[in-house]
Amino acid sequence: MKVSWVLTLTVLAVFAVQVAGQAGEPRQGLGLGLAQAVDAALENHPSAKASRLGIEQARNRAAEARAQRAPKISVSETVTRGNNPVFVFGSLLEQAQFGPANFDLPTLNNPASLTNFRTVLSADFPVFDGMKTSARVAQARIGNDVALLQSQTAEQQVRFEVLRNYFGLVLAETALDVAESALRTAEADVARARDRVDAGLTVESDLLAAQVQFAEFKQQCIQAEGQRATALAMLNVAMGAGSTTPRALTLRLLPKTFDVVGPDELISRALLHRPDYRQSESGIEIADRRISEQRSAYLPDLNAFASLGSSQRNLSTGSTDYTIGAGAKFTLLDRSRPAKVAQAQVDKRLAETERDRLSDALRIEVVSAYYRYRAAEQQVDVADAALTQAVEGLRIVQNRYDAGLTTVTEMLRAETAVVRARMNVAVSGHGQYLGYATVLLSVGELNDVRAFEP
Repeated sequence: MKVSWVLTLTVLAVFAVQVAGQAGEPRQGLGLGLAQAVDAALENHPSAKASRLGIEQARNRAAEARAQRAPKISVSETVTRGNNPVFVFGSLLEQAQFGPANFDLPTLNNPASLTNFRTVLSADFPVFDGMKTSARVAQARIGNDVALLQSQTAEQQVRFEVLRNYFGLVLAETALDVAESALRTAEADVARARDRVDAGLTVESDLLAAQVQFAEFKQQCIQAEGQRATALAMLNVAMGAGSTTPRALTLRLLPKTFDVVGPDELISRALLHRPDYRQSESGIEIADRRISEQRSAYLPDLNAFASLGSSQRNLSTGSTDYTIGAGAKFTLLDRSRPAKVAQAQVDKRLAETERDRLSDALRIEVVSAYYRYRAAEQQVDVADAALTQAVEGLRIVQNRYDAGLTTVTEMLRAETAVVRARMNVAVSGHGQYLGYATVLLSVGELNDVRAFEP
């Protein structure tokens, strides 16, 4: 009897439920729990690394913005030599070396060359800049909050990826266990059919049918092994490990009940907790601060300055001087200011529109995740019931076959139905786990993986 690969691959996942405790020897490799896999991924996954760098960038930008309020202090050293009359006259005054002899007209008009060493320590103090710095500091602070929200989004996405890959590997291993179990059963069927043919109790076609099923199950074992290798590589890559690193997973797809509230409450929680939605609200706040920054261009700038200088003919002698002052600047006409303010206001409206768009998408995503989870939950019950029926049906058919009341084809069909039902149980359990993870991700509450552990 020909068995569809898809159906039999569906067979592969239920032994996680029933065969979890009796599936034979655990696969060789490093013991790995779900929380351990998540921790490794959060440490090594490129998205998590990028989010941490984003936080560091935001902190540096905030520090840079706050530093604009501090005075700027600089020191300069210049050395100049020349015989320009104005330069020589001024340098002599700076060096406190000007004397009566320097009033001689020929000397004034044709002075000898002079070297002047000038050292200046200066400071600029921004007293008032029209609130520009305050607006930039506020934007940087909000930008730091946005970076933290982006990090939360990245971490939740990484947790979901690890959950999907971890239980995907569990499902693949269960699939391989089921396929191997089905192969052993098919092998026993071939041996029994051969014995019955040799004893003259059945015809050669029964043996051929059993051999066909054995070949199909053998092919499915090969395919299941490839699926398992792929699932292992996906989990290892997410964790930042070598793609072929062997693993012995400590969790199985056991029956579990998850507490999921109604879609209305889930939407309310998503609007409160979703990092990307909160980020969109921060975008509106940043746009507000940009409006304030552009409007500050209408205000004057007030700065204070001071300098302490020393001029000397050489590095050991000379004269010191200081300067203290303040300046105000008021831009009377700048035709670009109204356009800049208007553009900042448009940016705010765009940010509000993006928040509303995200709110609509969020509602659809939450509702979709909720009903997908509910469907997966119901499929678990249906698959459990179907498995019970398939096992009982196989028992009846085997008894009838042993009594010579039915054909080997009927028995092989019943065995395949049991294998398929077992896989359906595992697949539905896997769907329930991922469905609940999707609900948590859609609400923005996938902050740990404890709910998926025993």
